[in-house]
Amino acid sequence: MHKASSSVKHYSYTRTSSQFATIFEFTTDSGLVYGVYFVGGEKYLANNPNYRGFIKEFGFDIISANHSSDVPTRDVKVKYTILAILKEYVDNNIHSSIIYVCDYSDGRQQKRSGLFNRWFDEAENSEYKPDVPITKYIIPVDVENEYGETVKTEVVLLNLETCLFSKEFVSYLLGN
Repeated sequence: MHKASSSVKHYSYTRTSSQFATIFEFTTDSGLVYGVYFVGGEKYLANNPNYRGFIKEFGFDIISANHSSDVPTRDVKVKYTILAILKEYVDNNIHSSIIYVCDYSDGRQQKRSGLFNRWFDEAENSEYKPDVPITKYIIPVDVENEYGETVKTEVVLLNLETCLFSKEFVSYLLGN
């Protein structure tokens, strides 16, 4: 378990790993339990096996809503905790690139993408900046929702420059 000191702006969190995923969990002051996950990103590779194992999908969500009724609408420690987890994961997995796909189930994917991009950009000048050089790409994509409808969303690619296929993978995703 990672312990947050009194000077740290984020919650403490736990980490569990299996051959399929790495999952971090933390609980907010209001009792919300968040899950932050890194899983294989093979579904974004179409039929190109060259990048298998080097691409991880990153995401986060509330996994338990047993909380008090006075939940704050904005909890800045959630942002810093997610950034701390992302930094830890990136710094310990320098040969992977990371794809963040914004949840599109409720039509708020553009807001989620914008929020995550602001968080990531703010980390650039903070203790939450990963030690590995990263280039961020925002790639618009069409996905199919649970009703079979095509929905526009964005994929945020955090391309670690230490990834073995870094430049090739970016060209592949961008269709160059």
